Amino acid sequence: MNKLPDKLSKEEILEIELELTGTCNLDCPLCSRSYENAKHLIKYNERSVEEIKKQLDEYPNIEMCCMAGIISEPTLHKRFLEIIEYLRSRNIAIELYSNASVHSEKWWAELATLMGPCDRVFFTICGSNQELHEKYRVNSSLEKILNNHRAFKNNCEHPIDTLQHIKFEYNSEDFESKEMQAIRARFSREENINTLPYNERFKFIEDEDNKIKLSSELARSYNLIAKNAKRRYQKNKSGEMKCQMRCKSLEERFVAIDQFGEITPCFLYRIYNGDEKFNLDYTKINKFTYDFCYECEAVTTQMLEDNGLERMG
Repeated sequence: MNKLPDKLSKEEILEIELELTGTCNLDCPLCSRSYENAKHLIKYNERSVEEIKKQLDEYPNIEMCCMAGIISEPTLHKRFLEIIEYLRSRNIAIELYSNASVHSEKWWAELATLMGPCDRVFFTICGSNQELHEKYRVNSSLEKILNNHRAFKNNCEHPIDTLQHIKFEYNSEDFESKEMQAIRARFSREENINTLPYNERFKFIEDEDNKIKLSSELARSYNLIAKNAKRRYQKNKSGEMKCQMRCKSLEERFVAIDQFGEITPCFLYRIYNGDEKFNLDYTKINKFTYDFCYECEAVTTQMLEDNGLERMG
């Protein structure tokens, strides 16, 4: 593997993750909003469209903008549709992840008319009925999501509507039920994911022993890899072995922009190192300065990928 550079320029950034408000209408138990470690990030701020556009204009070669809302629901920005229009005007592919439990069907129909063939809009549904769905998607209405999805799909020229289903132990059998199959059939695409294992890295604000667990097999795999990763990381710092960093941000030419306009290479940097301004200089990261970077050590990254697991980014 070739060594990655220590610095990037704004011209080299190809992907942006955009946080828009810092607030959400749901209360999902395993969401990053529930991390004790991240509670200092839960601050409402809504920048003007003009300010957002001015900042993004500094990155002339963006190919994709992801609006997943690490700590917020993207569509809660009051001028969200204008942001979509701006991104489309620059031919930037859009990945939008929404709980789709806000706005009217008319609003979703209008959003549909703005989207292009390279975009993706993800609607998250975690159960075939309201009881199962809201066990994790707290304060969400399954009926409202399905109605908003129908309005979107009926008014979009492109098959970009995507069902996202998050697998937990409690809903794994329901996924193959007739009721869930009927819901799945409504969507043009689907992307089904396991519970994100790195939730186990954090303490939860209300309930450290959260009742909703990731699958036991996934937990075992991740915990084994994480234990080995920490050991390798410390041995590298002590000089016992020589490791190589594969920073996800650097590798994918990606940065995150929060609701205040601050840039970071990843969510972990934002949690643990937010007081240190990031200016696309990866020297400290490549030198294993930060303990929270252990998942991006090259061997660990490969082990995660081989087991179908994601790095936290």
